[in-house]
Amino acid sequence: MHLKPFLFTLVLTMTTLHAQTPPDVEKRPHTVTSPHGERQDEYYWLRDDERKDPQMLAYLNAENAYADAVLAPLKAQEDKLYDEIVARIKQDDSSVPERD
Repeated sequence: MHLKPFLFTLVLTMTTLHAQTPPDVEKRPHTVTSPHGERQDEYYWLRDDERKDPQMLAYLNAENAYADAVLAPLKAQEDKLYDEIVARIKQDDSSVPERD
């Protein structure tokens, strides 16, 4: 009997996946040099340690919006799972246990 809600969620998610299209990412040639040789990484431009590249940030925001849209049908299950996890935690725990 527990299989029916799972199948319903799976079907709902699959139909949502077809309705959404992931954002296209630009490929830029870049050669990465290492002690083991060189390799091509067309997505290297997405690495921005300063988090200031407007194109990278725009793509990241588009990816996040896509993920939110695809996972939206699972929000109820996410909340239920979170509540179950929190219910298993002792509410009086205030720190990590340490050895004597």
